Amino acid sequence: MDKKRDPIAGKKRFSFKICQLITKIFYPRPKFKYIDADGFIDQPFIFIVNHSGSRVPTRIENFFPVPMYMWGTYEMTEGLKAVRHYMIHIYYHQKKHVPMFFARIAGTLFAPFANGFYNGTRLIPTYTDGRLIQTFKETDQLVSEGNSLVVYPEDSSDGYKDQLEHLYNGFLTFCQMQARKGRDMPIYVAYFQRKKKTFVIDKPRFYLDLMMEYKTHDNISKELRIRMNSLADWKE
Repeated sequence: MDKKRDPIAGKKRFSFKICQLITKIFYPRPKFKYIDADGFIDQPFIFIVNHSGSRVPTRIENFFPVPMYMWGTYEMTEGLKAVRHYMIHIYYHQKKHVPMFFARIAGTLFAPFANGFYNGTRLIPTYTDGRLIQTFKETDQLVSEGNSLVVYPEDSSDGYKDQLEHLYNGFLTFCQMQARKGRDMPIYVAYFQRKKKTFVIDKPRFYLDLMMEYKTHDNISKELRIRMNSLADWKE
């Protein structure tokens, strides 16, 4: 983790403080509703949740109640040029389905702000190639230090959807690596309800129990996705 952009390891940059203040205005404090619990268990865990555009990561960074780091795409950690390219081509055009002309305008306008914010977030960059091993190593170190991990595993290549259609399995691969070291990771499934500004959080389920019941990562992923979608309509 680069100490220049890690608010736990080092002093927060002034630009991050300003950007964080702005995000708290547009994305105010959410509610955290726990199903059959009063809060999180007292050990590092994995928290998987829907992405919902920029609504969830900003709230997680600003208001999550326990020490954590997030997995996020590496482009958002590689400087203004990379952030602008990602926001134009991936975030606005591909995921948000904004026409390219307007995506260029929005991406150019908001890239400096996004770059300033992500310079200070507790973000572990993820990759789609062999550098993913680097992600796992960094995450292992941070979890061993007592931090939890937030993951947005939904396949959002065709946009952010209210009902998730597929989850990537990278977080389960990390759980498998941890299990080999004797650490059975608890996994929380959560869903952010936009209208209520509420995170609905299910009881934790341990990786080894899930493997015993569902046998494969694909089966576990499907089960957790179904549960996550069901929390969209959860009422207290």
